[in-house]
Amino acid sequence: MGLDISIFKPTKKVNESDYEDIDDCTHLFMIDFGLNQQDTFEPGYYEGNRLDSFRAGSYSGYNGWRKQLAEMIGIKLDNQEDFLSMVREHKIREVNGENGLPFIKLIFFSDCESYLGPKTCEELYRDFMSNEYLLNEIQDTYFKSRYQEWKEAFKTAYENNGVVIFS
Repeated sequence: MGLDISIFKPTKKVNESDYEDIDDCTHLFMIDFGLNQQDTFEPGYYEGNRLDSFRAGSYSGYNGWRKQLAEMIGIKLDNQEDFLSMVREHKIREVNGENGLPFIKLIFFSDCESYLGPKTCEELYRDFMSNEYLLNEIQDTYFKSRYQEWKEAFKTAYENNGVVIFS
């Protein structure tokens, strides 16, 4: 088992009873972390278009990659309290009208069934673009290739008013 990522463009909300009868339909299942990562799409069943997908690796592999992403921007995540401290700092910055911490909406997000909305995808794409220069310091080619894959996924989602689904 592992983590699969889909980029999906919801076009119409449908009733749960119609879900089985529609060829390209998905269930957007929400897990709320207090950062409004789902944006404008309500949880539920949607008809739409699957734009792309990729395998993010095993759950432990993805979590290792995510930890390395945090370390790339100078954040050590050794325990749950580190995560919570990072979220508090991000929210304080936003309240003060400052930029929040880059990648936080990906780093502090479940690795199981849920989705990131188009506004969040745009924010994350911009984080990936503006921090790409930090890859020069990293030797790990696997990390770099995953970085590019995630960047493109977020770009595709936000350009198409879509979502990135974790399953």
